[in-house]
Amino acid sequence: MANKATYKLRKNRAVRLPIQVIEKVLDLKENKIIKSDATLDNVWYILYALTSGYRKEGYENYNLYRPFPVARLKKMIGDNAYKMPLKILLDNSIIQREGEAYPSFTTPRGEIVPSKCYLTRINPDLLKSLGSKNIEFSYVERIHSHKEFLKQQNYAKQFKKSFDTLEIPFMKLYRAIDEHLIKLENDGVCDVKIRYIEDSYREAVYRLQIGETNAIRKIRLYSNFTNLPNLLFKIIKEHNGLFESDVKSSQPALIAHLMEQNKVVAEDVIEFQKAVYEDDIYMKFTRGGLSRDEAKRRIFRIAFSKPESYPREKREFAELFPNVLAFIDSYKTKGDHGAFARLMQAMESKIFIDGIYETLFKMNITFFTKHDSVIYFEKDAEVVQKVIQEHFDKIGFKGQLKHEIVLERALKVMY
Repeated sequence: MANKATYKLRKNRAVRLPIQVIEKVLDLKENKIIKSDATLDNVWYILYALTSGYRKEGYENYNLYRPFPVARLKKMIGDNAYKMPLKILLDNSIIQREGEAYPSFTTPRGEIVPSKCYLTRINPDLLKSLGSKNIEFSYVERIHSHKEFLKQQNYAKQFKKSFDTLEIPFMKLYRAIDEHLIKLENDGVCDVKIRYIEDSYREAVYRLQIGETNAIRKIRLYSNFTNLPNLLFKIIKEHNGLFESDVKSSQPALIAHLMEQNKVVAEDVIEFQKAVYEDDIYMKFTRGGLSRDEAKRRIFRIAFSKPESYPREKREFAELFPNVLAFIDSYKTKGDHGAFARLMQAMESKIFIDGIYETLFKMNITFFTKHDSVIYFEKDAEVVQKVIQEHFDKIGFKGQLKHEIVLERALKVMY
């Protein structure tokens, strides 16, 4: 029997499961029923996905069946790879299914997805000997499927390879921090905020200095380098002569694209899309002395706040684009106003990570991604820009691309 107290898996965020379930899975691994780490990864993922809805309630309702769509397993594990770990869990009575599959399932956003969906649960016989109030829990430090684990590995390797090509001007970064702190002090910023900024900026640079890049792939791609404050990030781009391509007014562009996908047609929607794709949507809201940056923040508040928040700003927006606002608010149902923001993140991820990142990764190009932008060297500019535009054309995304290069503190912008 494997030593369950010391058994360790590749680390990621922890999965909280009943000890009886963990022990049963580890027995299967010890007895070679689960024959590979890849299958074990996928077993943990299925259990995580199945229990994510009622973990918080202490498993008081662990005996209830819940809809569990096959489409989720196919997406996260693979079209065929999900079958073996699922069969192991069913054959060894760790999970149970009830009846025939439903032909479709409904997402939390109310969307109907045509995919088989079985009612599934953890086998209560594994737990009932203690009673739901006395169930003991432990943590398994995995939540990703093996497919997702490999993606994370590839991202970490690609990031390190790209990062190692850069020259980081650490002394210049520390000087810039000192100059920034002096400016904040002269501008009358409070001491507490200045100390916070100093600590966070210096820690960010120090992490890079000791080689702690922390490249993580989630919905977005993260790293200590691309998450640097803009002041410091621009200095590194300038020092290395890096290009950056991104989408002008990216969030409104994603909203316009989503409305096209949903075939939302109205006069104000067409005007909104035209302002996004051909003009500068933020400039439409600069009346009354409002700067473009302030107008941008206002539109972000309108798009991502609760439906009842900022009523005056939303009335002004609705005067121009009533159907656009109604479309945005239609996603903020059942008190979950964050649903629309998550949808925008998922769309951005699908375009820039599943599409553009994966293509450039296979081409062995040195590059970085930061939300809706791609950062790369001048020698690769033609190829990278072509890949981005071709992917936009393929999916029908009409957002305006802009390309920047920072050299000797002079910003050149090419549209």
